[in-house]
Amino acid sequence: MVEAFYEGKNILVTGCTGFVGKVLLEKILYSLPQINRIYVFIRHKKNTIAGERFRKEIIDSPIFDRLRARELAFDDFIQAKVFPIEGDLQQEALALSPQDRQHLIDNVNIIMNSAASIDFNQRLDQALQINTLGTLRVIDLGKQCKNLVAFVQVSTAYVNCIQKGWVEEKIYPVSWKPRQLLQDLLQLSVEEIERRTPDIITPYPNTYTFTKNLTENLIKDEVKDMPICIMRPSIIGSSWREPVPGWIDSVSAAGTFFFSIGLGILKVGLGNRKTILDQIPVDIVANGIIVAAAKLCRPNKVEILMLGTSSVNPVTLGTCADVSSNYWQKFPSSKAISSVSIAFYKNLKAYDAMHKVRRQLPAWLFLKYGQLTGNQAVVKNALRFKKVLGRERVIGQVFSHFTLNDWIFSSQNLSALQKGLTRDEAMKFDLDITKIDWRIFLSNFCYGLKKFVLKEPADPPSADSTSLNINWDYRKRQYFSDITWAYNHGEPMFIRGLHEMKSMIINAPKVQEVIRKLAEEDKNTSESALHRKAQHIIDRMACDLRMPMVRVFGWFLRKIWRTIYEKVEVNQEALMKIKELKLKNTGPIVLVPTHRSYIDFLIMSYVFFSFNIKIPYIAATDEFLSITLINHLLRTTGAFFIKRRVSGDHLYAAILSEYMKQLLRDQQILEFFVEGTRSRTGKTLHPKFGLLSMCTEAFFEGEVQDIHFVPVTINYERVLEGETFPFELLGEEKVRESLLRVVKSSKILNMNFGKIYVTLSEPISIKAFSLSKVPSNQIVNHQAKDNINKLLGYEIVYRLQDHIMIMPTSLVAAVLLMHRRGVSDDELVSKVEWLRDEIKIRGWKVGGVDSGSAQASVRNAISHLGNTISHKKDVFEPSISMRDDYKNILLLSYYRNALHHIFIGEALCACALYSFGEKLAWNSGVSKERVIVETLFLWNLIEKEFVSRFSTSKEEAIENSLKVLKKRGVLEEIEDKIKIKQNGELMISFLCSLLWPVIDSYWVTLVFSLALRTRQHPKFEKALQNVQWFAENMYEERGLAFYESCSLENLKNALHTFEKMGVIEHSGPEKLLTISETYSKNEAKLEELLDHIGNFRKTSMTSTLSSYDDLKRALLDEFPLMPKI
Repeated sequence: MVEAFYEGKNILVTGCTGFVGKVLLEKILYSLPQINRIYVFIRHKKNTIAGERFRKEIIDSPIFDRLRARELAFDDFIQAKVFPIEGDLQQEALALSPQDRQHLIDNVNIIMNSAASIDFNQRLDQALQINTLGTLRVIDLGKQCKNLVAFVQVSTAYVNCIQKGWVEEKIYPVSWKPRQLLQDLLQLSVEEIERRTPDIITPYPNTYTFTKNLTENLIKDEVKDMPICIMRPSIIGSSWREPVPGWIDSVSAAGTFFFSIGLGILKVGLGNRKTILDQIPVDIVANGIIVAAAKLCRPNKVEILMLGTSSVNPVTLGTCADVSSNYWQKFPSSKAISSVSIAFYKNLKAYDAMHKVRRQLPAWLFLKYGQLTGNQAVVKNALRFKKVLGRERVIGQVFSHFTLNDWIFSSQNLSALQKGLTRDEAMKFDLDITKIDWRIFLSNFCYGLKKFVLKEPADPPSADSTSLNINWDYRKRQYFSDITWAYNHGEPMFIRGLHEMKSMIINAPKVQEVIRKLAEEDKNTSESALHRKAQHIIDRMACDLRMPMVRVFGWFLRKIWRTIYEKVEVNQEALMKIKELKLKNTGPIVLVPTHRSYIDFLIMSYVFFSFNIKIPYIAATDEFLSITLINHLLRTTGAFFIKRRVSGDHLYAAILSEYMKQLLRDQQILEFFVEGTRSRTGKTLHPKFGLLSMCTEAFFEGEVQDIHFVPVTINYERVLEGETFPFELLGEEKVRESLLRVVKSSKILNMNFGKIYVTLSEPISIKAFSLSKVPSNQIVNHQAKDNINKLLGYEIVYRLQDHIMIMPTSLVAAVLLMHRRGVSDDELVSKVEWLRDEIKIRGWKVGGVDSGSAQASVRNAISHLGNTISHKKDVFEPSISMRDDYKNILLLSYYRNALHHIFIGEALCACALYSFGEKLAWNSGVSKERVIVETLFLWNLIEKEFVSRFSTSKEEAIENSLKVLKKRGVLEEIEDKIKIKQNGELMISFLCSLLWPVIDSYWVTLVFSLALRTRQHPKFEKALQNVQWFAENMYEERGLAFYESCSLENLKNALHTFEKMGVIEHSGPEKLLTISETYSKNEAKLEELLDHIGNFRKTSMTSTLSSYDDLKRALLDEFPLMPKI
């Protein structure tokens, strides 16, 4: 076990001021907190002590941002875990003081030597000092360590670059004696070194590979009894996954190549586009060092671990050039000196000729023109250009050995190492190089150079290392590329003819049985009439999928998406699993996406078409049938149309059920929305079970061997039709869709809707899921099936929620709704960064807001939120200057509500604690038992407002939420009393701001219910309209603090909750709403409930009405129409 190996160990890490060393140090601190201490060598610099340099060059680096966010007391954590020691590998005895050396000898258990000079052109004697002698000095220290269990020496795969083709994981024999050669070289003067270096290092291309090879041979000959292994990474590139994709803070090796392309320096290169350019991400190198120390270091045998991709996942020089060029062309650097383009020539003479024609000749003409005209500015630029050409030439020559030759590095030890890891270890210390997608990696590499090296604003090309932006060509686009793309994509699929499908459904036993029963029940309706009705239903319902139309529609969507969306990103690893699942043929697949937009109907078809997977048959509302032409387009590209409600229509329900079962029997991919309708509030909705049960019935009846349900979370930075949701939440009738509306909506082509992130969850096998919940012999039971469907529906919804990615629009909206009277630009950015970090610490993903400054992301979010925000005198605030602007609050709350599921447990605790007032909550404290009781009451009251996975009881979940708040420094517990800490005020305010509007909705609904005691009793829908009218008037009169409390969804949930609680009930044959007898006869009980809910409201609001009688008088005074409702 890797983690057990490191328990209580002390580690010495060299090279921590370098690129690899920083990544290694961060990874150890982040993933191995059980280590005791890390010692870090810091070389002495004039006027700088080791501690100051350690802080400035290492700990202040952005690479530690995720650790800084996780550890509240970051400085204390670092001080306890990391101990900088002044040392220098280039000096005798490492320049250690006697005390420090003895301390290391007594305490160090593991040494990781990553220090090296990777300057290919460094003078030989200098390269020997750090790469060879420095290593021998560290080994000498290791030999003296009393309890050393592992020594990892970081070398390079190119120590064997003189070999051809396949390179094994071994130290190849050399013709010279390593120790003798080293001694001879040390005797040479600087002049002799400079003169004889080419002869000495031949056939090695540079001093770096020569000195590294010499060091390995010295270790082989002279290190016998030390537990040591050598790790050989190939060309080390930016990070693949950790700490963030694309991390890099220096320019070397491949970084120089991509950097030079991006700045327009390198335009003509010496190389073969088909050459394999073996690269390895730096985070995999760090993981390799950590795992190798635990698994490979054994005395008396020097194990070699090669870290390269050429043997299992190769990438060519041409691909590297194309992807990097495309990135820099799409996102040019402000520091670029010319346009981006690169051409390679594998013949030296051709390279020289083209360099002279394309580069040197224009530079010479440019200089001559400046000299002839006397234009000094032109001359200056020409000389600058000439200098750039010199640099280009040097880069081409330095890298030519690697861009003209191929090596295939064995990775057998790496494969064996991976197999020896547990599943958790393999996830934590990822060594799987087969999963690297070079398009993503190389794009992230260039992004890292732009953001972390050039310090320019940049958005990551992908959210993580598994996500692919299908909206982006990773290579240069050609004419007709979209048409070619549409023609070459999409999997040909078996499509049952419409006539055949219709016949099979109508003649299905269950459909025939329903027809007979209906004919028997209604003597005026014949079976033939019912058959005609059934045919009409199928004609309206059934999909008529045609691949030519799918290709045309795919081409059309590609054009649209690229126009209105910055990126459409999908985790391709999950899509590969879908492909594997289809090949295994173990049962049909059902996609179950979130439902936030009409785009949801299209996006999965587009994604599957892009990845050559069969497109799904999609259950769409029959409202689309009213849109001329569009209905035909959708029907021929995968849509089938169903009514929103089928209860009571037995024939329709039977046909729909049989149609879906037939699609499943045909092994088609189905898609429907388990939430039923689009969420107008931004929250995840509770599942609907109609279509779900129709699918599972096919399994329960043995018509398919299994069904794989795949939850799909679709995250939008800006929802296409989001501006219409506030009108629907205010009770306005939904505008009916039509072709004219579609045509008018073409204005969106001039708008930017930001980014889309599509995440597919792990498939849920209904077979395995059922057996995990109910014994196989009980599944035939109808109640058991219903129970499985309910559990499955919620499991799908939970997984949908697990992959919600919080977008910048949600972060900005949440901060603005905390500060409704305005927040300054700087404070807005600062609080967005704070909220981003709090979300990440809790294990959730944030999209489009990178670590570090969020200023660019905030600006982008503000542009997406548009007119909902006003900007006055450097202050941002919700735009509500007139009554018509109130809808802006609802739209902001829509985006803010995406955070609810993350903080719901903590928000419930915060509101409960806040309800005790300032004196108790902030000063003397509240007993933990009372806090839990009040939190539980609030939870039970508003639980219809959220869907959250709690694996424990409510009481235990509350306990866990309190623990989180205490860990985050928001609360403290003293003698079983809980109180809010002074520095926890920001978090408490934020948490309460999430639930106060909801609490006000429930409070105002109960206040309205007072009128039901003596006045006319309305039906539910009418009561809902009246409650909303009343709530809006209360807001106008400052009786409510939050306009989103007037949301129809909140008020509807409140009415249902009070009905469930027995406060109100339906009475009489017309089912009129009235106060229940229990509360009608006991006014004190109603008063107690109203006061109890009122206690959770924002303090400024609860203080305005001090008693139940005051409230009744205020209602009559302020709302004279109230008795007439």
